[in-house]
Amino acid sequence: MKLRVDIRPYFQKIADYYWDNIGHTIHHTESHITIWDWLQRDYSAVKVGPVGSKPSLWVSFPDEQHMTMFMLRWA
Repeated sequence: MKLRVDIRPYFQKIADYYWDNIGHTIHHTESHITIWDWLQRDYSAVKVGPVGSKPSLWVSFPDEQHMTMFMLRWA
């Protein structure tokens, strides 16, 4: 069973958090981490992209635990 979530409804909150807490450190360190790197690191979320003709932004999770942690944080 594939565990996928459309993160488009949550993406503004995710992006705001990223730029407030992670993205601003890019200028102060040598390591660069994108939003997608960060989501994979913290939630094991992998960008799937659009599925079919819907303009959704899908990510997949390896298990229900990671998906639940993501949904509890961002939904």
